[in-house]
Amino acid sequence: MSTKTVKTLAFLAVVWTAGYAALYIGLVDQQGNQAPAWFVATYVGVLALAAAPLVAAGIGRRSTAGIIVGATILGLAALVGVLSIGLLLVPAFIMAIVVAATRPASTPALPI
Repeated sequence: MSTKTVKTLAFLAVVWTAGYAALYIGLVDQQGNQAPAWFVATYVGVLALAAAPLVAAGIGRRSTAGIIVGATILGLAALVGVLSIGLLLVPAFIMAIVVAATRPASTPALPI
């Protein structure tokens, strides 16, 4: 997979996560029984933390370990939110896994 494709996929995962966070905030705001503000702020903060390594990968500062941590956080956030709209995070989780599993074009393959 080309470097440009990996960067694009990383940015798509970030945009998807940001869209999910906006949708989540909108849904919580429209519900009659409000979730505690600290929970919503923490959840959105965790999503931002998970997206940070993907932003770095999108601009070329790739850290495979960071992307794996971010993908893990996205997966856990999807599980936490599964009772409402958490399953909408699964595409971002899959994109992050693909970005983490893809070797950068500048990294030579290990000799066999």
